[in-house]
Amino acid sequence: MARPARTKEKLIDLIDDLEYHEWTIDQLHAELGSRGWDVTYSSVFRALNQLEEDGFVRKLASESDKVVFEKNIDHHEHLKCETCGGFVSLDCVLGDELAKTIHSATGFVVRSHFFSGSGVCRNCASRADD
Repeated sequence: MARPARTKEKLIDLIDDLEYHEWTIDQLHAELGSRGWDVTYSSVFRALNQLEEDGFVRKLASESDKVVFEKNIDHHEHLKCETCGGFVSLDCVLGDELAKTIHSATGFVVRSHFFSGSGVCRNCASRADD
């Protein structure tokens, strides 16, 4: 079994390698296993929580019972598909404009924000049209 520090190091390497940037603990655990790394689910859970505390990853709001993580990179917003559960990332434009509108209307200075919308993604919408 992997030591906690090694699990954290392997997760950092894995997250840097992955092409997609939102994952559940299940997905990361399975991906580590497919790469030949013998690590328990609870070790992945603990290492991800440490990486969140360190600011390397952050948790996304999820309506399911699965927690979704992403690498903490440039600020961006999220749209979650109600059909497939996938996420679409957007540049930070929405939040910045909303912060300006809030400030103009109320005088409130927004220092931090997180936007998460829900709807139906392009792929699921096109399947529904068929």
